[in-house]
Amino acid sequence: MNSDTALADMAKKFFGRVDSLSDEQDLWLECAKLEWNLVGIDESVGGAGGSLRDLATLHIESGRGSASIPLLEDATARACLADAGLLNRIDGAHMVTLHAERVRSVDGVLSGSVSNVPWASSAEYVVVATDDAKLPWSLVNLRSEGVRIDPGINIAGEPRDAVHFEKCSPETSWSPSAITRPVDVQLRCALLRGCQLLGVLEKAVELSSSYAQDREQFGKPINKFQAVATIWP
Repeated sequence: MNSDTALADMAKKFFGRVDSLSDEQDLWLECAKLEWNLVGIDESVGGAGGSLRDLATLHIESGRGSASIPLLEDATARACLADAGLLNRIDGAHMVTLHAERVRSVDGVLSGSVSNVPWASSAEYVVVATDDAKLPWSLVNLRSEGVRIDPGINIAGEPRDAVHFEKCSPETSWSPSAITRPVDVQLRCALLRGCQLLGVLEKAVELSSSYAQDREQFGKPINKFQAVATIWP
């Protein structure tokens, strides 16, 4: 068994327990304890090692298990911080979120509002993109003065909050590398979200196939009927 298969099997078993856990917070705490939000970040800068492919595997299995947790946002935010050598600035934080659409920055002070920020009401920090051409990333303590959060949810019932910055001074701001420019981070997020959706679709196929095998009509499983068998043999 190679490492890719071992990780996939481990993640499948872990996320297959979603229904047995008391709530999403328990699931996230266990996931963070395994340091899966640090996968793809080099160990020399505080990460768990591994590659983007390994992180993609975790996202596929989280989608398969219908896990409603901020793995995508937290892992991506930490990767941006690690790339800048700033991962130690959030030591002890159990959740960090991300927003890659730009906020106005004047002399390093943030003003304006962003919507649909995942889990902002639960996270301690947000990594947010700004319109400062030289320092387009900022780390903001979401409990600091000058930050207001209006809770909201998306169609799946997941937290998607509005965050308002009122002359807010970030913890730090930095210039990204070639792989952590805001536009590149948006593409990375799209890739990982696609992996989650792949896991969802794979699970839907599994359930449909199982139903076609177990459901009987006129004395035989429905996958024995020609019209169904062409789809679910």
